[in-house]
Amino acid sequence: RVALEPLRPFSTSVKLVIVRGTGGRWPFELQLDAMDPDPDDQIVIEANLRTTSSVAFRLTNRFPVYAPFQAFFSTDSAMTLQVHPSTGLLGPVDTQGTVFTVSFSPTEYGKLQRGRLVIQTEDMQWTYEVTGTHPHVLVPQNVSSRVESRLETHIAGQLGKHRHINAVKRNMTTTALAIGRERLLHEDQGGL
Repeated sequence: RVALEPLRPFSTSVKLVIVRGTGGRWPFELQLDAMDPDPDDQIVIEANLRTTSSVAFRLTNRFPVYAPFQAFFSTDSAMTLQVHPSTGLLGPVDTQGTVFTVSFSPTEYGKLQRGRLVIQTEDMQWTYEVTGTHPHVLVPQNVSSRVESRLETHIAGQLGKHRHINAVKRNMTTTALAIGRERLLHEDQGGL
């Protein structure tokens, strides 16, 4: 019986050889794939538009030694989510550990901002499902408008009932042409 309990995802091939004491040898080529696990926890951060809200938590190494780590969001995560520090030493078990701060800085309203935070050492990996939300806003009830937004009935009745005037035709009449000529002559004499 073989049990495999990996502490982080990996993919490798191994050769398993079974040897019988009285003789016989059976080699087997095995492909081992440890897939991404379900998230260790969920983090929900609420922030107003164009502000930053943060959540901090502590994490220790599973072993009694300091371990270099990397902390990052997966590539499909929202750009409004950040983690600090992104690298450093993870404190050993039975210590206060390392403080991680996850921040959410929304720039627009709309869908929920989601991301997968990954913190990994050489031997271990933790994942967190992070969701950024906006505060719930209550819509005012029974509020009347202070701005008059309706047209008076006699004005609304006149809309679309003006006469269509052909400005080109009106300007081509002899009276309009005579007035235009006199204006041009007057401007030319005043400029000399």
